[in-house]
Amino acid sequence: IAYFTQREIVHGCYEAGLKVVKTKKFSVGLPFGDKFWAKGNYYVERILCRMSEHFGTESIYEIVLR
Repeated sequence: IAYFTQREIVHGCYEAGLKVVKTKKFSVGLPFGDKFWAKGNYYVERILCRMSEHFGTESIYEIVLR
């Protein structure tokens, strides 16, 4: 698994002649939390889902040609 910052993704797209036009963040939770306490992790993710738009740990990028 590789992890990238948003800045690295945007810069990589720019160098490849692409442009990020939209970003959707989601999933504020505890990584691998299901392995330790699945039900508790579920409730933590449900409680934090509204914050995920601003502080999400995962993102989907819409990318187009520049």
